Amino acid sequence: MKTISLFLFLILGFLCSCQQVEQATPATLPLTLVDGYGPFNPGFSKLGSERRNKTDDREPWRKMCLNVTGIPANWTNVDKAMVWLNTNQLVYQNFSQGTFTKSQYNEFRKYWKLSADTSQLSRKPIKCYVYTLRGFDEQTGKWAVMIDTNNNLDFSDETAFYPEVIQGNNPYAYKKPTIINYEVYRKGKILKASLPMVVKTFGSNFFYNFPQYAQATLTRGGKTHELAVSFGFTRPDFDIIDLVDLSALSKNERIPEDKLIEISENIRLDGITYKNKGVDFYNNVLRLDPVVDGKKEYALQVGYPFKPFAEQEFTSKRPIALADYKGKYVYVDFWGTWCQGCVEDIPNLKKLYAGLDKNRFEFIGIVQDSPERLTKFIQKRDVQWPQILSDKANKLVESYPFTSYPTSVLLDRNGIVLARDLRGNELRDKLKELSTQ
Repeated sequence: MKTISLFLFLILGFLCSCQQVEQATPATLPLTLVDGYGPFNPGFSKLGSERRNKTDDREPWRKMCLNVTGIPANWTNVDKAMVWLNTNQLVYQNFSQGTFTKSQYNEFRKYWKLSADTSQLSRKPIKCYVYTLRGFDEQTGKWAVMIDTNNNLDFSDETAFYPEVIQGNNPYAYKKPTIINYEVYRKGKILKASLPMVVKTFGSNFFYNFPQYAQATLTRGGKTHELAVSFGFTRPDFDIIDLVDLSALSKNERIPEDKLIEISENIRLDGITYKNKGVDFYNNVLRLDPVVDGKKEYALQVGYPFKPFAEQEFTSKRPIALADYKGKYVYVDFWGTWCQGCVEDIPNLKKLYAGLDKNRFEFIGIVQDSPERLTKFIQKRDVQWPQILSDKANKLVESYPFTSYPTSVLLDRNGIVLARDLRGNELRDKLKELSTQ
């Protein structure tokens, strides 16, 4: 009897071992594109302008702008804009063609957090962009838009339309998107692709997005999870993605932003914790890596400890460490003076900081910038809270897993992430709530 029991014990141990090996296998999941917004609350991007001005030397990215033809003669106040569809590819192909110097290219990579791996990018230029025109149509008395749908840089074969207004009660409704054609580089080949695009107005500004996301399927132990993957609906290169398990949602449910799984954050599926490693655009797959349960892990995800730092405060040159603020709520802001959204946040942050009880709250900026620009900005804008410069020595920004600016986290009194990317009124309300506790 003991022999049989021992045999069964060994068999069970072997099976458990096999199961653990299976659970530890990374998942590489093919992606299928789906039109619409799905369970996500999509964002819009503002259409920019390519009007040449005296700041061109300080904005070398403008050298990527191309000439277009076919602008309607009856339009006035015309603006054209190149909408980037793949930032990594667009910047790299321009560098390869001599548009930028090596140092300029490296600056772009640093500030825009572009991948250093160029093996999956095409040196030959591809159409990884689309051009738009907007102007006042004197014949109709309306503001009109054209999109270069066939990507030939000629608007004479395009049809003008008059964008819908973004409605406050339903900002994401749209009637009919415009289908644009562009190119992608996958598995060593330049391929044709298409994408729905929506342009709307709000006030005097024009905004756009691409109502499309991707789905992937994960099967484990006979159970299937349908995963939805969003690129944020403003740049379809999947460089920035959010992930959600559709199996956990009810029909037509939209998921709040704080429940989305960003790159390097963890998702629990059928008893296994996976880290979202992002989309491999070149191979068109989603990558998930298993996480060892019980292992202490730093992350920017809610509920996880923030990776501690011990650096030098930029202005005072005094030591500054996260441990110094134990017992306080700490708002950590990753930013740079070159980031428009970051700079736009500063007045609100100054107002909030001035009203905080410094015995209970602190702001800390982690800045990707040059010392000269940061010094000038701090003095001009009178920024009072501590700043840490991320440089070649400490590589502070590189040690935190985020993909875009501005990014921020609010830490509790023990250094655990309490909330992420709170801005404006959301940040104000959260700080007010914590101040009453």
